[in-house]
Amino acid sequence: IVAIHGLDGDREASFTADNGVLWLRDLLPEAISSARILTYGYDARTEGTNRSQQSLYDISVDFVAKLSAFRSSTGTNDGRLIFIAHSFGGFMFKNALIHASSAHNRHLPNHLEVGTATYGVIFMGTPHQGVDLLEWAQSRLNGRSIESLQDDPLLRPLAFHSEVLRQQLAQYNPISSRLKTVFC
Repeated sequence: IVAIHGLDGDREASFTADNGVLWLRDLLPEAISSARILTYGYDARTEGTNRSQQSLYDISVDFVAKLSAFRSSTGTNDGRLIFIAHSFGGFMFKNALIHASSAHNRHLPNHLEVGTATYGVIFMGTPHQGVDLLEWAQSRLNGRSIESLQDDPLLRPLAFHSEVLRQQLAQYNPISSRLKTVFC
């Protein structure tokens, strides 16, 4: 099981309740004792001067590379993968699975293995059609201008019905038909 946080999130804090319980570590192993549970952290900062300069694509490909390297180094290539994707993590998961599924046996076979090993995904609050960036900026980024959001490599693809999201949907739909999927 691999958990992926959303924008401005953290690989542990995003899945920790106010009482300090990290449910992935403290509760989930009791329910599924045979599962290996991982969290994935990446730079998803959208505020301040140290905002992430990575694109959705870069984050997704890096994730697949690191996950496939981890699976190879731990000898867990045969295990099924279930993902828990929160908010932006859902976009990242879909891009990662598109990348992994399009890899070839001769080129990046370990990436292909991530795609074929994926059994299911739980999307938690992923706005699959995108978000109203102006509304989001006014409520979240202290009035950051819409122009600055449109130039942001991490946020630009998230606009309602953006070309990136339309392409992602077209590429992800055929892949998703073989997955167990839960929307929360």
